[in-house]
Amino acid sequence: MRCRILINGRFLGQPIAGVQRYGREMIAALGRRSDPRFDFVLALQPSVDAPVPEGVSAMRGGHLLPRILWEQLWLPGAFGRAGCDILWSPCNIGPVRVTRQVLTIHDASPVAHGEWFSPHFRWSYRWVWRRLGHRVMRIVTDSAFSRDELTRHGVVTSDRIRVVPGGVSPAFRPISVRERGRGYVLALASRDPRKNIGRLLEAWAMMPSEIRGGRELIVAGGSYGCFASEGLRVPTGHDVRFLGYVADEDLPALYSGADAFVFPSLYEGFGLPPLEAMACGCPVIVSEVGPLPEVCGRAAAYIDPVDAGSIADGITRVMGDAKLRESLVGEGHRRASRFTWERAAEALLQVFEECWVEARAGH
Repeated sequence: MRCRILINGRFLGQPIAGVQRYGREMIAALGRRSDPRFDFVLALQPSVDAPVPEGVSAMRGGHLLPRILWEQLWLPGAFGRAGCDILWSPCNIGPVRVTRQVLTIHDASPVAHGEWFSPHFRWSYRWVWRRLGHRVMRIVTDSAFSRDELTRHGVVTSDRIRVVPGGVSPAFRPISVRERGRGYVLALASRDPRKNIGRLLEAWAMMPSEIRGGRELIVAGGSYGCFASEGLRVPTGHDVRFLGYVADEDLPALYSGADAFVFPSLYEGFGLPPLEAMACGCPVIVSEVGPLPEVCGRAAAYIDPVDAGSIADGITRVMGDAKLRESLVGEGHRRASRFTWERAAEALLQVFEECWVEARAGH
């Protein structure tokens, strides 16, 4: 007998960021494994034009419903009609009516730091998590740090949460940049205030001229509105540039061409961008908080994210020491190679197997 897994594909109608990349990569890796114990069915809205990976079938419906209602109203019925054993919701939220569910929650930020979110977002996540956290079969999260945060804030009990780290796609590898032009330090940031771009801008202004001269600070993934919403005065100097959203296919070249990658985040559930930068041969500077030491190990230089001086010192230390950069690049390649989507998929399959045994036993 094979276990039939229905995958909640609500996220496939959203722009690709870290959470959405996780969902896409993990589904593709599950399909590639062709595990004889499992069948995978991806549930999609008809309006979503997303490729269905090999080894995964698809079912569509609920085309008149907004995404939230599709997930909460149509998906539970589809779970029953498809004769599935377990529902997997990969991106933080799932239907509250389905108890035979594995829910991936990537971090506890809506309950740990609600001040970073709009009241509606904060309320909706807390409402759903209060109902799902103690009803679904398992919660999966990306790091030991997130596991501890989710249990500390009462989202789930420790016996029902499992850690499954993410992976790095083979697309992230060193790429030769023909016309490199001006050197740059790279940061990735979204609208989320935890990305701490304000202090990074302060730190860049403090950089010594021999490091800052002739280089740019490039911020990808953000926008003017992001920084204005945080009450920041966005500099208009010639050596700070905001690229806005960067497509996945362009990220490896952007990482590869950077003199260093800096990630001054205040809070993460895992921290995929530093690993991607490492895989592309870029020396990495990260915050010494949350899961980042757990994920990056000895392959990164560490900074205090609440101290602009510490951020500036970290960048200066890496940029001014060729041997340190060489060491970080070598350690980074080794570190990033430990995180693959195939390993992540195998760990997730073990969680599905555990839940399937319980379901068949009638627990």
